[in-house]
Amino acid sequence: MYADAGLTHIRIISSEQKDAKSRLVFSILYNEHSISWSPDSSCICFISNVSGDADNNQWSNLFTVNIQTGFVSPLTDHRSSAFQPVWSPDGKYIAYLATQNSISTNDSPAEDTHLYVIPATGGTPVSFSKELDRRVENLSWFPSSEAVAFTAGDRGWVGLYRATLSTGAIDKVISGESNLAEYHISVDGSKIVYTANDPVHLSDLFLYHSKEKTSAALTALNEPLLSRRILQDAESFWFTGFDQTPVQGWIMEPAAMNPSMTYPLVLVIHGGPHNMFGFEFEERRQLLAAQGFGVLFINPRGSSGYGQAFSNGNLNDWGGGDFQDLMDGVDFALQNYSWADAKRLGVTGQSYGGYMTNRIITKTSRFKAAVSDGGLSNLISFSGISLYQSLMESEYNGLASDLYDQLWQASPLKDVKSVTTPTLFVHGEKDMEVPFSQAEEMFVAVKKRGVETCLVQYVGEGHGWRPDLSLSNRLDLFRRMIEWFKKYL
Repeated sequence: MYADAGLTHIRIISSEQKDAKSRLVFSILYNEHSISWSPDSSCICFISNVSGDADNNQWSNLFTVNIQTGFVSPLTDHRSSAFQPVWSPDGKYIAYLATQNSISTNDSPAEDTHLYVIPATGGTPVSFSKELDRRVENLSWFPSSEAVAFTAGDRGWVGLYRATLSTGAIDKVISGESNLAEYHISVDGSKIVYTANDPVHLSDLFLYHSKEKTSAALTALNEPLLSRRILQDAESFWFTGFDQTPVQGWIMEPAAMNPSMTYPLVLVIHGGPHNMFGFEFEERRQLLAAQGFGVLFINPRGSSGYGQAFSNGNLNDWGGGDFQDLMDGVDFALQNYSWADAKRLGVTGQSYGGYMTNRIITKTSRFKAAVSDGGLSNLISFSGISLYQSLMESEYNGLASDLYDQLWQASPLKDVKSVTTPTLFVHGEKDMEVPFSQAEEMFVAVKKRGVETCLVQYVGEGHGWRPDLSLSNRLDLFRRMIEWFKKYL
């Protein structure tokens, strides 16, 4: 939980000299990170918070350093966050991502990151993506240095865009009902290789030809597996929220569904709270569908991919309007999909999805089983013990100690006396983002009230799943989740 007094600095080591020792480029009393080399290898661009109060703000700026002289030049000076600097191939510019709010967080901020470009020698940064009104990520320059590529989510899909510096135009390059994750542009800019997946296909490599504007698959790595499995596609739908806001959701039918029968329906909630569900492969949903459950997932207000106003929709209102969106989405699904059984509803989610699961079981008894994964229960204690203590400050626009009344009102623990839903709590032992005590607080309170419940701690796991531990732990979690829903639904 607590950091030592160490700082991260830029060091250089020869890739050719055997047994070479690293050399410190320069030394200051701050951390440096997110480095990008200049094309001529003479300088490095990096990010640092030099405010002198890094425990209380997220003000990060861009700097360059000459690797021979160690001379450092500041490029930006703003009281907000910056990310991912990338030097242009011609050496003239540096592209980067940034937000503008002075109270921010590095952990899923409500404010969308946008593309900025600044001369490498300093000057005024220019924003190129504000009119797109989407969350920009994964920057890369086109070889000509005339344009910057980036990914952005839009209504459930993630595609690749191009921002042309001379005109300011933003163009879609690769789009469609899929999730584009990583990409690389060829040396001459004529081709782009990328990875993508969708609800019924795991990630594979694809090659995009810029001239023809066509894509073709390069790999079919999972074909042997998929040929032996039946995966369920997801159908997108829209409904109108309580204040006339359009909200998007998806539904998956249970495998081998008999139209004359009804089936239990499980609501799966995303984390963040500003993440985005959509046209991506997600094993939890497929496992539930394979075991005879219908699966419902929704992007309630607060989700990214629908513009800044929508992403701001749950600021100062955790478990308020977004809770209502989720309930309205459940109502829509029950009204429009006759196979979904209103008497056999389940709910699950991870991180903020775990928080919303905890919130839901305190607000309604319509769900007959719940699985809360890495969820928050007490926003006051969370604000003091989480690695991301800045999250509550950003979401509620101020110091947590000034907001205890609001934070307690939004805490599931406050209304735990209303819980009747059998609930399984699962949590990583070494979770520093949402510490294990958040699950303990909720579990003990639910258990004391005589409600069926169980708490499982996964030794060595953090907030998510470590590659060296996750196989056995994740299988165990999925088995417990399915058994819990089968028992009560």
